[in-house]
Amino acid sequence: SLPSKPFIYVPLHTLPESATLTLSTEYYESDLIRFMSKELPAGVELGVKENPNMVGMRPFSYYKKIDRLPNVRLLDPKIQSKRLIQESQGVAGVSGTALLEAATLGKPTHAFGYPEFETVIDYHGHEEFESFVYQCTSASELQSIDRVSKYFQFVIDNGEELSLAPINSSPRTDEYW
Repeated sequence: SLPSKPFIYVPLHTLPESATLTLSTEYYESDLIRFMSKELPAGVELGVKENPNMVGMRPFSYYKKIDRLPNVRLLDPKIQSKRLIQESQGVAGVSGTALLEAATLGKPTHAFGYPEFETVIDYHGHEEFESFVYQCTSASELQSIDRVSKYFQFVIDNGEELSLAPINSSPRTDEYW
């Protein structure tokens, strides 16, 4: 079930991946969760959802430490990310695509990393987390998705299509690797 209090959605990443290895200086998401937990006002929770690709990969102790934090709620990894974004006050994470999805839906976003879609993110880094939380907890309207529309238009206008068929169908040999 979802948190009964207002919450900020925090999706965890598949590790290792580019979002934490090359698009951020942050790798230890449990440290970020502790930081965010300490910075939240009373009555607001973090809703932390494991990436379905990581189920069974992290030790149980990882989740137990997170679950001990008083305002953090571990969420079922099977809950659809879109639903969590819609029900949340905002989305915070390292640099994953849930942030782009949240921006598309007009939710406040906070990245600790540097995603390739950084221009559509509202807040960045430790120093802007307090402002992000204020935005999430104030009675303001949804964020404008104008920046997101411009970002997608830029990608459509300037992107290059790349076929992955040769990579996906070729046997792994020293010639390619």
